[in-house]
Amino acid sequence: TVLTLADLSSVQTKVVVSEVDIPKVKAGQKATMTVNAFPGKTFTGRVSRVDTIGTTTSGVVSYNAIIQFTTIPEGVVPGDRKSTRLNSSH
Repeated sequence: TVLTLADLSSVQTKVVVSEVDIPKVKAGQKATMTVNAFPGKTFTGRVSRVDTIGTTTSGVVSYNAIIQFTTIPEGVVPGDRKSTRLNSSH
């Protein structure tokens, strides 16, 4: 999933999750993030919130999930390309 860092001061990022995958996403679930500007480095966090109301675009329903990261690399700015993986085990 490609995403945009939403609020650098609170170290949160929003990810968009499809309706097929949303039942697997829960608050407290572990997440990892990689940032294109920092190849080879992985940062960790947890899902802090999952929206219960989805958005429909072209017939596809998706939901926002907020990830609270414990560490973030200095120099990351909003708009940097990132990839987030939600771990299947809590």
